[in-house]
Amino acid sequence: MSPISTLPHKLLRHILEYLSNEELYTIMPVSTVWNATAGQVVAHSFREQHLVMWIDQEGHRMCNPLWTFDSYNTLTNVIRFKPYEAEPTTHPDIYNLMFGLKRPCLRLITIGDDHHYDYLEKAGSISLKHTGQKTMLASDLSAADNTYHQWRFTYRIEYLYRKNRKIDGERVFIPEIFECSLSFLNPKRAHRTKLAWYVKKHMKNINPAPSKDSKRTKIHGEVSPSEWNSFFSQQPNDMMPQMYVH
Repeated sequence: MSPISTLPHKLLRHILEYLSNEELYTIMPVSTVWNATAGQVVAHSFREQHLVMWIDQEGHRMCNPLWTFDSYNTLTNVIRFKPYEAEPTTHPDIYNLMFGLKRPCLRLITIGDDHHYDYLEKAGSISLKHTGQKTMLASDLSAADNTYHQWRFTYRIEYLYRKNRKIDGERVFIPEIFECSLSFLNPKRAHRTKLAWYVKKHMKNINPAPSKDSKRTKIHGEVSPSEWNSFFSQQPNDMMPQMYVH
């Protein structure tokens, strides 16, 4: 009987489809073939579940952008999500630039209906002052494997108009793209959304001094596909790459 490692790709994939995502991540290091096949199965599983972002401004104006599967790059192991198509009657998410008010903050990323586990190592603020396309580029250091996991969140900021009149101090927030390395979605590195974890994450924002902490970089405007590929193809424990900020 042939060893399982020599099974045809289609048959191996069919077998792996019976495993949970946590089990699939566990067997990925077995071989290059297993890593590639298990990665495709994990990515395919996100066709049937969604990602949820938890964003608020000082505890108010909360919004929860939903993301659905868009594509998976087998060469870079990067999975891409697009915004869930909301009903036409859905009101836009609006945030305020009033003096003294902190910027909106991305606090949690959860998967599906299970809101008890957070995949975000550190919160990230949403830039409001200038309109246009913006990207939050991130590299999260996970305590579970002492490895950096890359992701990027692209969104657009627009002026708010009512009856053709621009409203000063108000901005419309429009999510556009979320991409991450497949390892970012490993259940083993998720944190239970308890008060202790929430406080710990908040302290990371207050004191970002440690050099081996999770990184956040803001990029304004368009970034070329080659720059994204360079970012996602970096070695797991590399520091944040030097990218041109537009």
